[in-house]
Amino acid sequence: MLIKYFIMKHALIALSIFTLTLVGCDKHSQDAKDRQQPSQDQKVEQIVAQPAPASSVQFKPSNPEIDYKAQFEKSDQKISRFMDQLDDPKTVQQDRIRILCKDWPEVYKSEYMPALLHLKPQEFTQPKLLEELKTATDYYKNSAGITCT
Repeated sequence: MLIKYFIMKHALIALSIFTLTLVGCDKHSQDAKDRQQPSQDQKVEQIVAQPAPASSVQFKPSNPEIDYKAQFEKSDQKISRFMDQLDDPKTVQQDRIRILCKDWPEVYKSEYMPALLHLKPQEFTQPKLLEELKTATDYYKNSAGITCT
């Protein structure tokens, strides 16, 4: 049981570090892409010369006012604190229930997941991320004997 606990904890930490690495590397690849992008005039000429077929046009809602990288980092820190609290044997059961049944899923779904999906849409999907949330929270729920209502 104890070995399984440490394996799951290390797996979650490794996943967080891996995700942060991907987000950090994105800055370098974006800088390179920006240098390779044609000028604004060239873009206009390309659009006018070759309009895209309607079937290939995709609407991707994005709010330019949101700093998704900062949102991701902040939410990742919150989730790490939740995990630290859950790993602490001094944490009372009521706090564990609040974290697992309310706080963690709320932060994950409203902050962490949207930011990660915006930053890395090719690598992550909503169903995949929801499954990861379920796996992580189920582990802690099972180890603490918690059932959310």
